Amino acid sequence: MTNETFDDEALLNEFFDLGYKIPDTLLTNLDRILVPSVGEPFENLGFEIAKRIAKQYGAEITILNNGKIDLSERKKKIEELNIKCKIVNTHHLSNAKAIVEEASKGDYQLVIFSSRRRLKFLDWLITRSTSRRVIPKIKCDVLQVYPKKNEEAIPDFSKIGVMLPRTERDSHLIYWGIPLLSENGVIEAFHFSDFPRITPMKNVIDTDLIVEEKHNFKVLTHGYSALLSTDINPHFILSHSVANGAAQVMNKMKLGVCFLGQSQKKGYFWRRSLSYKVILKLKSALIIHHYRNVEK
Repeated sequence: MTNETFDDEALLNEFFDLGYKIPDTLLTNLDRILVPSVGEPFENLGFEIAKRIAKQYGAEITILNNGKIDLSERKKKIEELNIKCKIVNTHHLSNAKAIVEEASKGDYQLVIFSSRRRLKFLDWLITRSTSRRVIPKIKCDVLQVYPKKNEEAIPDFSKIGVMLPRTERDSHLIYWGIPLLSENGVIEAFHFSDFPRITPMKNVIDTDLIVEEKHNFKVLTHGYSALLSTDINPHFILSHSVANGAAQVMNKMKLGVCFLGQSQKKGYFWRRSLSYKVILKLKSALIIHHYRNVEK
């Protein structure tokens, strides 16, 4: 293993040697963002995130209005930030069908989808939410936004958490997180390495495999920090359970919002994903990144 102290050139060389990169898809312009809305207060955070991303990358926001509330005032506030915005009114009886239809014909690069925070498994199991019907059918990036439990206020963006599994998805999560940062804000990057409960932590913490994994994560975060000109603090966590470890560490840090990824996997509809387990335990607002073409 190389020395933990290195200059920028050595750091970037090791970053690329390990196969890390910024995908070409992130180097293209972001032109159009779709924001479905039914006019509910829990969508406030989703609109705030859309505004920040559109402002950073010069994109136009399309509001898909499938509610009975006049959204012209929301459109006006977006345009006051010199962001192009338009409203598309839909009269579909099915909100899910309206979203899929607009997303497929509008040539959007990003859909920002607001969701209620359903914290009971039975509620999640029996309620066929719009997001569960829509997101698997959308072919571009989707950011599914969950506000903080029982709160409609916009959170503090000085500290944004990002759970990085060390896959191609990592750069996407950081890319979408950067526009949300407040001035002098930082990204707190987390990598969780779990191991069986029957194995004592003292038996794995200093093994060559864990030491190497920790080092490689540090290389990854420093590499993306240099290439994207963003402060990224690495946090390598050993835990028997990723969801429990995330809750224990990240809740103490009082993050404003946290990013994590979810891939579309086949299986029983009632099988809970890691992101769902994290939703149950984390106190911060959450953004789930969905993208079918990212490495699983």
